[in-house]
Amino acid sequence: LKRIQRLIATVRGVTENIAHDLRTPLNRLRGRLEIALMAPRSSDEYCGELQRAIADTDSIVDRFNGLLKIARIKAGALSLPKDRVNLSEVIEELVDLYAVFSEESGVETEVVCDNASTSELSVWGDAHLISQAAANLLDNAIKYAPRDSKVTLSLVKQVGYIQLEIADCGPGIPPEKLQATSDRFVRLDNAPDKQGFGLGLNFVSAVAEWHGAQFKLADNAPGLRASLIFHSIGI
Repeated sequence: LKRIQRLIATVRGVTENIAHDLRTPLNRLRGRLEIALMAPRSSDEYCGELQRAIADTDSIVDRFNGLLKIARIKAGALSLPKDRVNLSEVIEELVDLYAVFSEESGVETEVVCDNASTSELSVWGDAHLISQAAANLLDNAIKYAPRDSKVTLSLVKQVGYIQLEIADCGPGIPPEKLQATSDRFVRLDNAPDKQGFGLGLNFVSAVAEWHGAQFKLADNAPGLRASLIFHSIGI
């Protein structure tokens, strides 16, 4: 009975969070379209309003697609082949991809790789999923890091496993909330100005589970250290 009550409470909480998080973009979309109809406009102005409305709907659809992908991963319904993935290449591509965002945010990104050769920093899995998971962690790190600080991406090879870690100097997460942040729709109360739907870390957790890896969050004093620990496959 306790388990049933907990599941009911979870469903209720998820429903309330969906309603709360989608209300703002939907109201903004509706308001923008109403304003566009209040007075005659040029074709260019109408085109601009429609493009912004499409961007809003894309954001909402992306959230639902994220939910669907998490559900499919956790249910084992996502059938993808596992290939050799070089983690050093993954983080190099991510740093290049987020170069503009980090520069605009005033945050330096640093890559620290183990002395192992790149061929030894490989795991079995899906490169796209691993890249998406690492991108979520890097996006959060840059987003929450203060200006003129540094975000470090590191790869450490130990016997039998490789650890991909992303560390920042931001506000971090209180110890009592570390576990809860991997749940869907959980967002920190101390960051109301940061956009998001609370799906990022839950997606990372699902990707780690699908790869038989571990996902860990720890205090960086100050900031947060997020780690994905994969089984290595050697040369």
